[in-house]
Amino acid sequence: MSDEKIRLLMVEDDMVDRMAFQRMVKAEGLPYEYTCASSAAAGREALKAGSFDVVISDYNLGDGTAFDVISEVPAGVAIILVTGAGDEGIAVKAMKAGAQDYLIKDQSGNYLKTLPVTVANSVKAKATERQLQQYHVELEKVVEELRRTNEELVQQIAQRERAEEDLRESLETSANIVETIPSGLLTFQYQPPGEIFLVSGNPEAEHLLGIKIKDWAGQELDEIWPNARVQGLTRALLHTLQTGERFKEEAGVYMKGGITRFFRVRAFRIPGELLGLAFEDVTERTKAEMALQEAHEEQERRVEERTADLVTENLELKEDIKRRKRSDDLLVRASRLAAMVQMAKPLTDRLSELLATIAGSTGEALSRVDASAPPDVEPLLQQVLDSSQEAASTITRLGQFARAAAGPAGLQIRNVFSLSDCARKAVEICGLQHNSQAGDDGKNLSLELDLNDNCLVEGAEEDLVQVIVNLAQNAKEALPNGGTIKVRTGTEEDHSVVWVEDNGVGILQHDIVKIFEPFWTSKESHSGLGLKMCFGIVHSHGGTIRVYSLIGRGTKVRVSLPHVSQTQEGPGEAEVSSPSSE
Repeated sequence: MSDEKIRLLMVEDDMVDRMAFQRMVKAEGLPYEYTCASSAAAGREALKAGSFDVVISDYNLGDGTAFDVISEVPAGVAIILVTGAGDEGIAVKAMKAGAQDYLIKDQSGNYLKTLPVTVANSVKAKATERQLQQYHVELEKVVEELRRTNEELVQQIAQRERAEEDLRESLETSANIVETIPSGLLTFQYQPPGEIFLVSGNPEAEHLLGIKIKDWAGQELDEIWPNARVQGLTRALLHTLQTGERFKEEAGVYMKGGITRFFRVRAFRIPGELLGLAFEDVTERTKAEMALQEAHEEQERRVEERTADLVTENLELKEDIKRRKRSDDLLVRASRLAAMVQMAKPLTDRLSELLATIAGSTGEALSRVDASAPPDVEPLLQQVLDSSQEAASTITRLGQFARAAAGPAGLQIRNVFSLSDCARKAVEICGLQHNSQAGDDGKNLSLELDLNDNCLVEGAEEDLVQVIVNLAQNAKEALPNGGTIKVRTGTEEDHSVVWVEDNGVGILQHDIVKIFEPFWTSKESHSGLGLKMCFGIVHSHGGTIRVYSLIGRGTKVRVSLPHVSQTQEGPGEAEVSSPSSE
């Protein structure tokens, strides 16, 4: 085929793809004599009208599929399937239907770049297949010839056995029969307890084994047929001598002098305690069968490997879809956060002004209350003052939340500090001690600290102290009957990590996904900004925050921040992840 053009039929219903194929052939100067068909029906008509070396068919056609075309492709023509579906089932079905290969169509047309190599490989593979088929046909002829020869041999043996019945007492007559057998034939004499010695043989046996009977007469079977005892041939021949049952083996192995040959072996008993061993050389036939089997196994291996590749590609596609979904979720959270930032600052500024006015006026009113005032006036004014101060505290937290949500720009001062120092300050602020203690309500709380001083991060230290304070306060509130709070720090790869754990009541699974939403809270006396503020602060430091909880078992909160070294200059960078739960 190297000096001839490859006759190629392309069946493609997409005109753009057909034109792209034609431009590629002309641009590359490929040795193709090609015909294009725009439908399955046109492809079948082209196959009837001309002869081709290769058929390339798109899987989805306007009036059918590639299998409608493949079914009409004559034997000896290579088939290549083109599909945009990426369905491994289609690929396997196409290979079983006779396709040599297949290509995955992409929008950019890059699959056309690999088409010339695929066509060349498919043509070579089909030529090899045709050669194997021709060889198989020739082999079958040889086998048929051997079968006829064997039938003739069996007939001759039958004739010889009938003659031996008449000449049982004549060894000379047996020798004459040996000389007339067309296959290799050896005659052996049995000698107890289990040895077989050569008596005579015919010229064909001398030719096949490369020996002279007169030089080998009297030799034991293992000398003439090496490894006969190891291969079980000696045992089989002894069984024939003892029972009279004939023995046959289609491809007995004969090894001598580093050469391996295969013989079709037949053994039978001859009157006078003799054993006849007839054999024909089937080496070429056996090797051809072995080569055909190896080719078949290689083809199956290629199909299995390609199937495994398709399964892997499918799994990678599913993982990519999951990653895209997580990115979409993060974008939604970011948009909500941006809206809260825009809303929070003017709201906190205005409310702070109003609350300052209320608190100031109330304090002034309290200072003017005297003994002549009604008894309920002072308590009511004090209640107004306390409420305004509580509201001011909530507004302050809202302002902190807005500042954290503003991201890195909201961090006015960035220093390198120890995350473990933040943890120590936080537990001190929360009034926790590194041992068992009884709180004001009588419940026992136990604090366990495990701090690594190598946990260096960069950012606003006070903000991260506030994060750990919030987490520790939540842990205390999750222990209504007392329990243990664990605060530990450490490093994981290029991040510094702080864990705050409790063995308290836990959080419902459907609530975990809500706890970072603004104004959501499960506690009546809380504003619902604490954890959202924590998320904003951690987010602005390039970190992540995760919550893991089981009802009745407790809650673990993990905060991970980019780690910096003592000598590092400038802030570290890290991918910011949205909160998740296990």
